[in-house]
Amino acid sequence: MFNTLASAHQNMSTKYCKTKNIHWILLRCVVLLATM
Repeated sequence: MFNTLASAHQNMSTKYCKTKNIHWILLRCVVLLATM
């Protein structure tokens, strides 16, 4: 039980990190375009 909860939490964390990275990259692209 605990093991599955831990792995599910890890999956959610990695997914969140990935989406956060994508948002960060998009934000940087927008800032670069705005400053050009």
